[in-house]
Amino acid sequence: YAHQDLPFEMLVARLAPERHLSQAPLFQVMFNLLNIDGRLPDDKTELPDAELAAEADFDSGEESAKFDLTLYAIEYDRTIQLHAVYARDLFERDTVGYMLGHLTNLLQAIVADPDVPLARLRLTRQLPSGSNTVAPMRPFIKFSGQAIEQSIGSRFREQAERYRDSIAVHTKNEQLTYTQLEKLSNRIANALLALRGTGEERIALYFHHGWQMIAAMLGVLKAGKTYVPLDPAHPVSRVERLIADSTATAVLTDIDEFSTEQAQVISFVENERFDVNPPPPVPPDTVAYILYTSGSTGEPKGVVQTHRNVLAQVRNYSNNLHLCAEDRLTFVASYGVDAAVQDIFGTLLNGAAVYPMSVRDHGIEALIDCLIEQEITVFHSAPTIFRHLVHALTGMERLEKIRLVVLGGEAVYRRDVDSFRAHFPRDCLLVNGYGLTESTMALQCFIDSKSTVVRDAVPVGYPVNDIEVLLLDDAGQPADVYCTGEIVLHGSFIAMGYWRQGSIAAFPSDDGGRRLYRTGDLGRRLPDGSIEFIGRRDFQVKIRGYRIEPSEIENHLLEFPETKQAVVIAQEYAGERRLVAYISMGSADSPDSADSGHPPADDDLRRHLAHRLPDYMVPSVFVLLEKLPITPSGKINRLALPVPEMRDESFVSPRVPAEAKLVAIWQQMLGVRHIGIHDNFFTLGGHSLLATQVISRLRDEFGVEVPLQQIFETPTIADLASVVMAAQVANTLLPKIEPLPRWRHRAKISALGELVFSSELKALLGRFAANDMIETHVEERAQ
Repeated sequence: YAHQDLPFEMLVARLAPERHLSQAPLFQVMFNLLNIDGRLPDDKTELPDAELAAEADFDSGEESAKFDLTLYAIEYDRTIQLHAVYARDLFERDTVGYMLGHLTNLLQAIVADPDVPLARLRLTRQLPSGSNTVAPMRPFIKFSGQAIEQSIGSRFREQAERYRDSIAVHTKNEQLTYTQLEKLSNRIANALLALRGTGEERIALYFHHGWQMIAAMLGVLKAGKTYVPLDPAHPVSRVERLIADSTATAVLTDIDEFSTEQAQVISFVENERFDVNPPPPVPPDTVAYILYTSGSTGEPKGVVQTHRNVLAQVRNYSNNLHLCAEDRLTFVASYGVDAAVQDIFGTLLNGAAVYPMSVRDHGIEALIDCLIEQEITVFHSAPTIFRHLVHALTGMERLEKIRLVVLGGEAVYRRDVDSFRAHFPRDCLLVNGYGLTESTMALQCFIDSKSTVVRDAVPVGYPVNDIEVLLLDDAGQPADVYCTGEIVLHGSFIAMGYWRQGSIAAFPSDDGGRRLYRTGDLGRRLPDGSIEFIGRRDFQVKIRGYRIEPSEIENHLLEFPETKQAVVIAQEYAGERRLVAYISMGSADSPDSADSGHPPADDDLRRHLAHRLPDYMVPSVFVLLEKLPITPSGKINRLALPVPEMRDESFVSPRVPAEAKLVAIWQQMLGVRHIGIHDNFFTLGGHSLLATQVISRLRDEFGVEVPLQQIFETPTIADLASVVMAAQVANTLLPKIEPLPRWRHRAKISALGELVFSSELKALLGRFAANDMIETHVEERAQ
């Protein structure tokens, strides 16, 4: 206390710390030990102002807390009382109460066992448990536990016999009944057995997003073989690498241009010459699929799952969501991720209808039309797609058929709940799920119109049946309430392991065969027993629902000529997460990056990665630095990496009206104010989902149709404006479509079987006819 008389303001002025209005300078948490001789004063106003006490509450005389948190320990009469003053904007009352309880328990434990290491002392005497209090009320046929002791194909055959003429798969141009899909998948299975034999092997699937892909998956499973999904949107080099790593012996495809030297290529149409009789049944412990995710070693890693485990995951998904034959489910994810397992098999193994919809190919507007026109009941997507969806809604849409909005793959926030309540029916439920490729589904949180969401992050909820979710601290002990711990999954239906060099590297398991998987995700248990996701213990990130290991991107950047160092991180920008790559150039044996000559352009780096990685793994921004910052231990200091500077010295303002309109569109879509005509759409934070919205705006503003691929080929304002102006000259301008309620756009069938148009739709078609955009008149089209 030698300097206790030094004025606090003088100390702040001399130290000159970085100031922020949201917090006090120098420190935000204070501990104050007060010694009071004799007894505790009767007049509590003599005590420091407080909000919460360890034993009894009393009113505070403070209008606001001086610091984020102040803990007073008041010593008197051989006892200690604890009182906390806290900022209500930062802490909930229950949270501070738990903190005081933790400290009290810790102090009591220290007195009881003074020789025990602090790390082994418990802060919470008993961890809370709980379950979802909100659940769907719709009647359904329960998916029984015995039903998992069979193959996926056998379960589907049961549904095909029960719902013969019901729609199984519905796309924009095609639909298949359960009978048709059963026969088609049998043909594919018999074709594979005839062409490849009965042995177990991997069959890669290379399909566009549609019914053929779903039929192929079922066919491979019925043949007793393992399917390995490949995405045509991925670079050829990545596709070839997955074929090699999985040791696939054949590739089944409906894309005529596909070829490979590594495996036999089987055309989808080959099935037409084989019979429709069901093949022999497959044991439930047969491997069903290998799904590849981004790997921390720099190479993709394949997750191996069996028929029994898939059925167990589908059983939980079905029973928790009350899926039934009357449901219509969207399928917007890539069929190479675990969300596809929920959407496809959650539908087809319950007699419901699945609606494949590629947002990448058709855009958000087409997804909205699908929700309305097809009367979807269960919508499932990553939170990023959900946010783009609600942003595109006008408030006039009829979405009353949707009973469940299921989100997963990324963190969900309170603002998402607000958007959900603003656009979906009051009896609709929001489901926030947590799952990984290794487990598909582990936790679920159900929210209805009455649920209270007090925290910014929405919990991922409670464990599903047959899986135990542990939160372990650094000492391997269960983490206490509000304390951070690694999420560890323990159960019989977790994936078998990873596919490595032609065999399965199994996950560890206990004596009962229940596997243990350390996710690397961090979470905390809340007082009601639910779990909140808070991040990663490593550098893994999720972008638009895809799991990404930055090291895989970094390895490919290091292959670029003269690249010396590379690090990739995820940053928040305009409300979304984006990847940013930091690079230093110079030959490996030269410490001076100046020896590398001319630095590479962003487009060169982007093109280099685009030939090797999926588009969601290509960073939006590239930052060239002379040297990357390092920690005292010699590691790259990710926290010291500079925030990318968006402004370019070559900034050029719009020169013509078309460029000015495009700048305004980009500003609205990207949330960026300062945009020049030579700025790159993707450097500014754009991605394929935003590109589909830009395409829609181009049609409205300029009356021209521009393909989505054009954004990738001409990603600057100047180049895109040239394309748009050329299209305006070459084509008749399309009439601008006014935003009418979507439910009015549909024609109906009269009792006589004739098409009946609404007056709004007649007027809309009439405007196209007046511009020679259709060949016949409205009246002729209706006949």
